[in-house]
Amino acid sequence: MSNSKFKLLNISALRQIQVLSNTPSYLYKHFKNDVSVRTFADSCSVKDFKDLLSSLAARRRQTGNYQILLYAIAVSLSFKEYKDARPLLEKLKTFDVKWLSRIIALARDAMVITHTKTFDLRSQVHGIADLKSDDPTRIVSTKQSPTVLTKQV
Repeated sequence: MSNSKFKLLNISALRQIQVLSNTPSYLYKHFKNDVSVRTFADSCSVKDFKDLLSSLAARRRQTGNYQILLYAIAVSLSFKEYKDARPLLEKLKTFDVKWLSRIIALARDAMVITHTKTFDLRSQVHGIADLKSDDPTRIVSTKQSPTVLTKQV
């Protein structure tokens, strides 16, 4: 796959967001709301993102848009299913770019949940050992149901 997918991004608008950003959360929110990032996310498969990352890794910092492209990939992955995008989020962590680790964390938190396991904490707790420390786990409680742990798989 060529880098033509990057042409879907409105680099000048994303550069303006980057310049105005004073926190990773601001950058993430505004990149995620940018129409060109959403188009980029919708147009690329997870394999496309893998190829684009490999291309960027081969020419580290040889483009003025290097950070913007990495941020756009990280944010775009937040629109994909967690189980498919997780390896790429891990690969993104190898790039030494300001705020990228925080952008990855924000993207991971927004990932689509495709499978959950629910545990009733009022009864004997079993199965919780299946939850690994690196897996995102959320505690959910409502008035109608008991407190449960929800695991993304």
